[in-house]
Amino acid sequence: MTNLSHGGRLALIRSVLQATPLHLLQVIHPPKSVLITIERIFNGFFWGSYNGRKHIHWYSWAKVYFPVAEGGLGVHSLADYVRAFYMKLWWRFRGKSSLWSEYLHGRYYQNLHPTIVPYNHNHSSIWHRLCRIPDVAEPFILWTLGEGSVSFWHDNWFGKKPLAQLLHRDTYTMESNPSGRANATQRNATKYRGVSFSTDGIILEVQRHLCTLYAARTLTSTQWKGYLHQAAIMGFIFRQQVPQAPSIMRWHASSPSWFKLNTDGSSLGNPGLAGAAGIIRDSAGHVHLAYQFALGTGISVLAELTAVWRGMELTLTHDLAPFVVEVDATTVISLLKSRAFGKWDVQHLIMRFVCLQQLLVADVQHVFREANGAVDHLAKEAASLQLTRVLHHDDITGILRGILCLDRQGAPHLRRG
Repeated sequence: MTNLSHGGRLALIRSVLQATPLHLLQVIHPPKSVLITIERIFNGFFWGSYNGRKHIHWYSWAKVYFPVAEGGLGVHSLADYVRAFYMKLWWRFRGKSSLWSEYLHGRYYQNLHPTIVPYNHNHSSIWHRLCRIPDVAEPFILWTLGEGSVSFWHDNWFGKKPLAQLLHRDTYTMESNPSGRANATQRNATKYRGVSFSTDGIILEVQRHLCTLYAARTLTSTQWKGYLHQAAIMGFIFRQQVPQAPSIMRWHASSPSWFKLNTDGSSLGNPGLAGAAGIIRDSAGHVHLAYQFALGTGISVLAELTAVWRGMELTLTHDLAPFVVEVDATTVISLLKSRAFGKWDVQHLIMRFVCLQQLLVADVQHVFREANGAVDHLAKEAASLQLTRVLHHDDITGILRGILCLDRQGAPHLRRG
């Protein structure tokens, strides 16, 4: 099975795997998660493995279930099968050609038209399935007039749409108002004419509504800002949010004889113009190399992974090992350490990282963004200006030189919260 070609796997999916559950979909409605799980099994089997190694999944299953003429593999979505069976069920139901159809009409619809019957959770699963499809199926049904069982307003016998959808909705007017509209003054005059108001009664009514909102936990201390004392008198106690004290962050140099690679990626809009950058420094904080790479349009995760990969390539080329990699994105660190399988472009970069890590002595650690300011500056510049270059110590000037000098001196940075 491991040596089976993609064409053979596709033939098996069409003839065996995808044909097996179809008869079940006519009588049950599996949750969406079940359909997704089955299609993931299809996708995993199609891309397969070779000699025990998983292949990259170049496309998700949702991108290949199209006709071959449209660039797909000629397979179908299970969700489309379920929808098609819904349509078939609705067609049989509307035709009243069976005892089952007549029973459902008498049991659930009685004298109402099927398209306007309200949804009810207490009814059977078959009825629930029928309630999901009218908006999709009804436009494809055209009735021919005969013995008179067609609904004049709600069935499509006219040729375009049911008359109930073609004509304007009924309107109403207020006869006592020249404009025909009701307003608050008239409503209050009609309801409370001759009725005296009680101040205590109004206060109690408002307090009753506030107590209901408080019990439902929809009231917050922000809404009572400046009136927390009055809220406490009414029995409304809100949890006070204690602000966290800011913490001090510093960039720390690596251990003696080790180098430190700080990396960062930036995507202006995510997705948007993206860039990757990094700085390689020794244990004294002196810069050996800095780099920027323009990535065009992309997302931040790819920019972060590219920054790590490019930095490791440069350390290998310039023999700057062993070294520590510091990244300020915890998501990227978990991807690199777990070596998880994901989209092909993400997986491609992770595999490159794994190959380089086998050649180098490298450890990946987390650093807070406040202590990674120099690389953050480089990454944003690479993204906005689409720069690609490698910088040496003498090439660094301006703001970047100042940030690096502060890092080397151990200048503190405040992190709030």
